[in-house]
Parts: sequence; C-alpha cells; structure tokens
Amino acid sequence: MPGLFRGAPPMLRFLEHIEGRHVAGALPFSRATDPQMTLWLRHRDAVAPSLVALLALADAPPPAASVMSSAPAPISTMTWSIDMLTDDIATDDGWWLIRNVAEQIGQGYSSQAMTLWNARGRPIMASRQNVAVFG
Repeated sequence: MPGLFRGAPPMLRFLEHIEGRHVAGALPFSRATDPQMTLWLRHRDAVAPSLVALLALADAPPPAASVMSSAPAPISTMTWSIDMLTDDIATDDGWWLIRNVAEQIGQGYSSQAMTLWNARGRPIMASRQNVAVFG
C-alpha cells in the first residue's frame, strides 16, 4: 500500500516524504480492538542512514492506540525513550520494519512499545512512548 500516508492532514505534511506499507495489525482509525500495527517505512527520497533519519521514520506513524479510533484526534508525546541496539544503522533499499503496540490505553493516555528492524530482520532500535490523546 504505497499511499499509506496520502491524504494526511496539513499539520502532518512531513508524511508526504515517507513511503509506507501496512504489514500486520490494524490500520490507524479502523476501530480495531487489538491496538498494534506493523509497517514497512522508508524515506521517499534517498537519505543516508543516520540516527536522525531513523527517528524521523519512527515518529511518522500515529500511536498504536489510534487503530481503536474512527478518526484522528490531537495527540502529544509525554515521554519517548529510545534504546539503540546497535551502532550499525544500515538497511537494504532504505526500508525499515516498525511494530507499534499499545500496552495500556485509558483516561486519555496510551503507553506503547516500538521495535524497529532493518530489512534483513536485525533489530536496530527499541523504544517506549507515553502519549496523551485529546478527543
């Protein structure tokens, strides 16, 4: 699904620079009951592998809790911790596999875990994020 981020609202215009394909779990805003999603992501333009480029991709998808909603709502990251699992930030053809799982959702907050692998299946980054959801 090359158009995964097409039609994003204007405040998320940076998403036009990212190509994504849905792999597993639910799509954002699909009213699913299992809050997780797995996506292949890469920058549309060739980008040298770096921590900054990787963080931009990791920040692109909405929180995993969004799969339980029917429409976008304002969100705010409260905390985001990142563990780099290697210093070799490299992948084939720019593609990275990202899996987001919301572990706890309630009272306007979501706690989620994310793992990011390179195209060969090597884990590169693990992160945790707490998100406030308004709406």
